Amino acid sequence: MQPQDRPVSDRLPGLLCVAVFGGDASEQAELAASVRATGAMPLELDLALQPGQAPDIDLLADALGRSGADAIVVSADGPVASVLAASRNISGRPAVLCRESAARPVGSCAWVLAEGGQDILERELEPHQLRRRLRHAVLRQRSVARWERLAERDALTGLLNRRGMHARLRSGQAMTAMLIDVDHFKQINDRHGHAVGDRVLRAVASAMATACRAGDTVARVGGDEMMVVVPGVDPVASRDLAIRLRDAVGAIAIPVGGAMIHVTVSIGAAPVPNDANDVSALMAACRAALSASKRRGRDRVTVDLGERPFALRAGSAPEGSDGPPQGE
Repeated sequence: MQPQDRPVSDRLPGLLCVAVFGGDASEQAELAASVRATGAMPLELDLALQPGQAPDIDLLADALGRSGADAIVVSADGPVASVLAASRNISGRPAVLCRESAARPVGSCAWVLAEGGQDILERELEPHQLRRRLRHAVLRQRSVARWERLAERDALTGLLNRRGMHARLRSGQAMTAMLIDVDHFKQINDRHGHAVGDRVLRAVASAMATACRAGDTVARVGGDEMMVVVPGVDPVASRDLAIRLRDAVGAIAIPVGGAMIHVTVSIGAAPVPNDANDVSALMAACRAALSASKRRGRDRVTVDLGERPFALRAGSAPEGSDGPPQGE
């Protein structure tokens, strides 16, 4: 569910990689030759499409992300809308440039810029002109991507924020969400001050990020609330990950004034409805399970199985459930 992440750099590689999409095979070859003449490397992705068939956005995004393309040149007669949509699903996304066609001149392609494209190319460009336009477009897009990445990160913890989590949601895919709340966080702030509270949040965020697996998405979604979204709906795997997160946080010890602060978290996990398309929907899906963890004494994991939740505490068996295996 998470887009292909790539580092964003102000420095251009000596050799640009440019994916090309023509309106047909002949135009595809022409675009590849034009890109090659600039000294860049053209990438022709085989999407195995039938004539007139629009590419699947997620598959296209995955192919583009894996290709490492710095830019995409797509004919106005090609799958422009699909390429633009797919590019939005790639963090540090490549610059998209649309080249006019005989049927669709530059003036009719202005909408591409409003949808995130970086340039509209004339058909008759000399290699040095196309090279300059490509490089400028890549630099502009990288600047945009850098600011977008900053806007999607929580400044205190470095985790994704709500906006960043929202950008990575894929409606219609099976997911499990975990809402994590730091136990008695207000007391920590009141007793030791907000500077210590910030240290606690950073430590919790670091422990969680380390305990999660590749493909899991971690975010800070509120003051002391964090969320982990994992692909698939597997109660046992969700329980195991939630316990691992809880235990990782439980191992934290923060020195303050000659003493140590130990932190615990309460976790509620639940499958996400297929139509969930924002962070509020994810939080609502597992809010009841989190509340159950708090009612049962905190420092617990509660997994909502869709029928009855079961909760676990260190060294305990699931409560109120005959579902997943006993113990931890």
